[in-house]
Amino acid sequence: MTIKTNNSDNLPEEIKSRDFFVMTVLTVIACFFSWWSKDNFFFWDTVQLASKHAHYFYENAFESLILPPEIDSGHPPTFGAYIAFCWTVFGKTLPVSHFAILPFYIGTLWISYQIGIYYLGEFGIAFPILCFLDPTLSAQSMLVSPDVLVIFFFLVSWYSIVYKKEKLLAAAVMALGLLSMRGMMIAFALFVFTLLQKEEKLSNLANVKTKLRPFIPGGALGLGFLIAHYSYTGWIGYHPDSPWAESFATVSFSGFLKNIVILIWRYIDFGRLFIYGSLWMMLYRIRHYAKPKVWEALTMVAILELILIPSLLIHQGLLGHRYLLPIFLSINLLFCICLLEFQSLKRKYMWLSIAGFFLVTGNLWIYPKKIAQGWDSSLAHTSFYELRNEMVNYIDSEEIDYQSIGTVFPQIGAFEIYDLNGRKDGFVSKNFDQNEFIFYSNVMNDFSDEEIDELEKSWEVEKLIKRNGIEVILYKK
Repeated sequence: MTIKTNNSDNLPEEIKSRDFFVMTVLTVIACFFSWWSKDNFFFWDTVQLASKHAHYFYENAFESLILPPEIDSGHPPTFGAYIAFCWTVFGKTLPVSHFAILPFYIGTLWISYQIGIYYLGEFGIAFPILCFLDPTLSAQSMLVSPDVLVIFFFLVSWYSIVYKKEKLLAAAVMALGLLSMRGMMIAFALFVFTLLQKEEKLSNLANVKTKLRPFIPGGALGLGFLIAHYSYTGWIGYHPDSPWAESFATVSFSGFLKNIVILIWRYIDFGRLFIYGSLWMMLYRIRHYAKPKVWEALTMVAILELILIPSLLIHQGLLGHRYLLPIFLSINLLFCICLLEFQSLKRKYMWLSIAGFFLVTGNLWIYPKKIAQGWDSSLAHTSFYELRNEMVNYIDSEEIDYQSIGTVFPQIGAFEIYDLNGRKDGFVSKNFDQNEFIFYSNVMNDFSDEEIDELEKSWEVEKLIKRNGIEVILYKK
């Protein structure tokens, strides 16, 4: 599967100028969105993976790399340490936290362009456009999310493989190994991908040795952390008393089948239906004469799926959209490569525009309140920040005791963890028998259908604020 490299220097000057202009526009818009979201409090899993981890390092002067059991997710805590370092240097504020992500998001857009040039030539700008418009990557870029870094180093690794930059590949794989266990799995997928790129001048054994070399430092770091973590804590991944242990519960056969249905839903969710539906039709059409680059990109998709998906399907609650981001972006690239089969440049951009339109409208998808939604995986949730703050201002003005207000993830605990405002008060975990008030929003997936029915039938609405499909309600018993 050896493929001749396309180099951006070989592009016509008018293509270079056009692409540079588009990339500059995307970069400016990315900076604008980062500025727009700079005061947003920590949301969803970033409360744990960014804020709580960073607080531990910041408040304890980086004295230990092993987190306390109640916040230890089993991953290398590098991301939390990075945020804490930024706080130490620039101040512990929400803008500093958000701007710490921006360079990696911009880097993702530019490295995706270089990958696009390799696979798509003059049509290379298509890949960063779809990356930019992807609802899940867009949403994660506006959170303080480690997944933006995971995606950046995944794409840097892919770029390094196809452009044969061994030292850069080694550095990127080390970063993946230090970010998360999923980053380690992605690194392994990349290694398998390199093995399938046979070098004609090397024997099979020499080929394996050559391809393995840049993965050794990262593999050693990842394995070293897991061994050290196990020797210190006695567990890897999760422990029975962890808050997220339920997500790692092994499912029954019926649960496995249910997870397959959910996985298919994830693939077509938030506007991806057009890309995936038309992609498989195009693949079927060109199956007998597909060019090598189609098979190479399809190989990347298949390897990622084979390595990442099985663990998601056999566990209770690991099918979040962000876990599938490497696969989503790889499929987006495969879609763009298939568009090269169209002779007409106008037709290529028409299909790209339709795909982009669907992805943008995916940010408007809001399901009925009794259907759990990946709220951290599209921009549909963004009104929640302002609405929640309005509700907090109302509660403060009415001098309601927060200890009497129950709620669920992701709003339990001191406001300091969310807002970095020094406030130690905050909502408590819901208990319908004990709570005088319940703070509810449709962005919360942990209210059962029965609890929603009970709130609507038996509790009084103290305060309701609603905007853009998002609602927050303070119920009173």
